[in-house]
Amino acid sequence: MITLVRYKRELERILGKRVDLLTKESISPYIFPLIEKDLKLFYARK
Repeated sequence: MITLVRYKRELERILGKRVDLLTKESISPYIFPLIEKDLKLFYARK
């Protein structure tokens, strides 16, 4: 979890704007369909 927070802060610093950085498991199945179109995958573990 600490690594996720570091990634979030670093992305915000680089982009100069607020970002939401989530794991798929942390997203409610009720809201997932509403935000799915906005998701951006930057890294996936095989």
